[in-house]
Amino acid sequence: MDINNNDIFKFIGKQIRDLRKNRNITIEELSLKTNMAEGTLKNIESGASASFLTYYNISKALDIPLDAFTTDLKSCDYTSELYSDDIHTFLETYKKLPYEERKRLMNVIKAFLLPTITNERKS
Repeated sequence: MDINNNDIFKFIGKQIRDLRKNRNITIEELSLKTNMAEGTLKNIESGASASFLTYYNISKALDIPLDAFTTDLKSCDYTSELYSDDIHTFLETYKKLPYEERKRLMNVIKAFLLPTITNERKS
């Protein structure tokens, strides 16, 4: 099975929607808290891609850690092939890192991924 970014964005969008609803926050309230248009948030919850900063702002508005959007990614059927023992080990290690080290690691990962994501969007 091929894993693509669209599947991951759909999963993250569903996580955001579920977390928002679990906190009894309407899309309108989230729009006000994030200073984002309701339509943009609806698109993200439906699986549209967004920037790291956008996901970060949503996590802050929901008062949850950013990694809550991907915590259950392993359990998602269409990502099962994405998770090898190495990735699972990485995630467990990442969770134990102090905030500043997580931030540095994410900057490194983003630096490696940005050219890939940019090229995929151009295709």
